[in-house]
Amino acid sequence: MLATNYTDGISTAAAGLKDPDAFLRRIDLSLTGGTLEPETIQIIREAMLRFQNDSVWPWVKYRLSTGLYLVMTSPEMAVLH
Repeated sequence: MLATNYTDGISTAAAGLKDPDAFLRRIDLSLTGGTLEPETIQIIREAMLRFQNDSVWPWVKYRLSTGLYLVMTSPEMAVLH
């Protein structure tokens, strides 16, 4: 059985989401084949950066879900499917 450590996964995700540009490049290539327009990427990046790193609430979860949701509902994604 494969054992996973949830805490390590969160810390890895948090490290990746501190740089939304790198995260968006990976998601763009993975989901849309690199077809996201620069304006779309900028809008998604600005939305993700509204969730700041503080200890009050899980900013990583909200930043991740916002980025994924906005890419999945982008016009470029809709054209692919």
